[in-house]
Amino acid sequence: MIERGRVRLSEIFLPYPAGASPLERVEIQAQARKIREEIEQGAPFEEMARTYSGSRSAAVGGDLGFVEFSSLRPAFQRALTPLRTGEITPPIDTEEGVYLLKLTDERDGRIRFRFSFIVEG
Repeated sequence: MIERGRVRLSEIFLPYPAGASPLERVEIQAQARKIREEIEQGAPFEEMARTYSGSRSAAVGGDLGFVEFSSLRPAFQRALTPLRTGEITPPIDTEEGVYLLKLTDERDGRIRFRFSFIVEG
């Protein structure tokens, strides 16, 4: 099992308006899927973040710098766990909006092995 240490992330955050209706939420979720598809087809993540993200990090292409993996909210940890450097999460739906996260770098990870010994007597 790999234990992640510090990860460098970039984000695109599409916020829900205050009091968003279920339809508005569905439309924003669909927009997140469309943005992800464009990135998968070659659009630069950084440009998409500058254009679409509602986060302060948009000005720097979504770059959040390095953070401790264990400090991330559980939904982010679950979405990031299977990713390799350079990959992007599927849209992550939260109360405040939808996130797309890109794993841009990783440091201080550890690999743990579990050994089982059979003792014959």
